[in-house]
Amino acid sequence: MKNKLTYQVIEDNAGGLQLYVFSKGRAVYAHYGFETTPYQLILCLDELDKGITIKDIKNKWDGCEVGDLNKDYQKTTSNETGYSIVAENSGKGRELYIDQMGRSAEVAFRIYEFEAGSKASLFDAKPIYAYDSDSYIKTVLSTDNRYECYIETNNGDIVEVPYIDDTEQMMIWLEGPDLTLDEFLEKVQGLEIWD
Repeated sequence: MKNKLTYQVIEDNAGGLQLYVFSKGRAVYAHYGFETTPYQLILCLDELDKGITIKDIKNKWDGCEVGDLNKDYQKTTSNETGYSIVAENSGKGRELYIDQMGRSAEVAFRIYEFEAGSKASLFDAKPIYAYDSDSYIKTVLSTDNRYECYIETNNGDIVEVPYIDDTEQMMIWLEGPDLTLDEFLEKVQGLEIWD
């Protein structure tokens, strides 16, 4: 059986993002400086989650250190250094530790704060048309992109609304009290939507 690689993403107290990859509990790969290329970090994590091998990492990924990196990992995670583990996959799927994240990690993992004060990763959002529920809309998030809209439901799910031409009308509907997602879908049918 193939040994699946595990990983940790570490944010240091200066906002640096580092990725450590482990095989059988030993650090075998490290990459530093993901705070400047956060999109690249997500691509790497996606490949790790899909089962990329250390051999493929050596052949495909640039700018990395490969070998026995346990001493380097131990130095990074020593008490002398300020650091937080902000994401990891220990073999059970990717876990995000939003409450441990500084600004660099929040940018990389698209963490946004909703009006109600809760934070969530927009990577975890479910498409609204794949979401069949009578859950009530708790709050709405408008991102910097005026064509993106995310809804937080009363049960904590994050739902993504696709591009809608009439954004202002949609926001007026969403400000109404006790609107369910199903009711929202009925209202939104008349608007121009890009799939």
